[in-house]
Amino acid sequence: MKNNETNNKQHPDVKQQSAKAFSKKKTAVIIGIIIILIATLISLWYVYERNINQWDVREKQVTIEYGEIYEPSLSELVDTGKYPDVTSENTRVDIEATKDGDATYYSVGKSDIIITHTSEYKLFGLKLFSVDDTKKIHLTISDTTAPVFSTDEGMNPKEVSFVKDCKEDITNKYQATDLTNVEITFEDKDVDYTKVGEYTANVFAKDANDNVSYMEVKVIITEPTIDFNVSVLSLNIGDEYTIEAKVDGKDKEIEWSSSDESITKVDNGKVTAIKAGKATVKAKANGVEKTCDITVKEKAAQQQTQKNSTNKNSSSSSTNVAQSKSNTASASSNSNSSAENNKENHCTNNNNHSTSCGNMGRWFNNKKEIELYLKEIDNNYSRKYENGEITYKEYVTKVPYGYECWSCGYCGKWTGNFKYR
Repeated sequence: MKNNETNNKQHPDVKQQSAKAFSKKKTAVIIGIIIILIATLISLWYVYERNINQWDVREKQVTIEYGEIYEPSLSELVDTGKYPDVTSENTRVDIEATKDGDATYYSVGKSDIIITHTSEYKLFGLKLFSVDDTKKIHLTISDTTAPVFSTDEGMNPKEVSFVKDCKEDITNKYQATDLTNVEITFEDKDVDYTKVGEYTANVFAKDANDNVSYMEVKVIITEPTIDFNVSVLSLNIGDEYTIEAKVDGKDKEIEWSSSDESITKVDNGKVTAIKAGKATVKAKANGVEKTCDITVKEKAAQQQTQKNSTNKNSSSSSTNVAQSKSNTASASSNSNSSAENNKENHCTNNNNHSTSCGNMGRWFNNKKEIELYLKEIDNNYSRKYENGEITYKEYVTKVPYGYECWSCGYCGKWTGNFKYR
């Protein structure tokens, strides 16, 4: 009986403990379910927010030309219409390429454009956290533009001339513009500098990135020449005159000779008049010749002619003075006329000097006057150019860049040829 009573007392305690255990399990299950539900909801919310914040770039690769100023907007890189949450306020664009010094354009090469978008995650309107999402666009800066030949006045001639056997470097006559250094080369493999004629060559301009442009050039090979400052010369016996010779050819040494050394002798261009007569002085170089015809006169005969002319003028003057006062003016006129008629026929005009008048068209007392005249011409055309009356091209072609000159064997005055471009 006592055992039964004890069992009956313990049974309610067991039941009570079992009920508590069950209640705890039930609570744990409920809590677990709630946690699972919350985790599921959070996952769904994250996936939803993630999808909302999903975005991408328009292109994975961008190529620009060297020298191009590249400053892309966000909408050029990302379709902001498709991804409205991507804005300039929450997105940063960084270009990793380097620039050439202080230039506004990027150096040739490959780099990346980094776009960083900050996404905000909100729950019930409250910001919980933010995440940076980065996209990369490969950027290539390539140089495909060849140098451009300059249009500056006097540069890049389409026709060049060489004297036979006288090849020279003419690359300094050509110029091309580019963002990098340009190398000019002259390809003349088809030109035979030993033969007179016309040939075709090419001028190439290559930049630092191996872009090449070229232009075709006509090459003219000419015969060597010898030029004198005089073509005819009149001297008195005993006179000396040095002929100025200019050689255009490979060999600058001149071989001089006289057709009659009893009349004239010549030594390195210096002509000495020996006796009256005519002779020809010859210069030879590079297979070509140049001559100057020389007339030598008797000095005594010339002095006698001048003396006779003076005597006639004096006689005429005496006769005229002896006339009456009423005829004084007439006598004076007759005296001048007589003197002019009896004047020696040398140096009375441009054609009566010992040598021809050059393209200067006049005679000068000395070389200094020629230089002053050249300066006067330059100043005159400079004013016209500054006033807009002529173009720069006209100015360059009308103003001489130099001159050659010679003097008269009779009066010692100077003339010559202006040289033009």
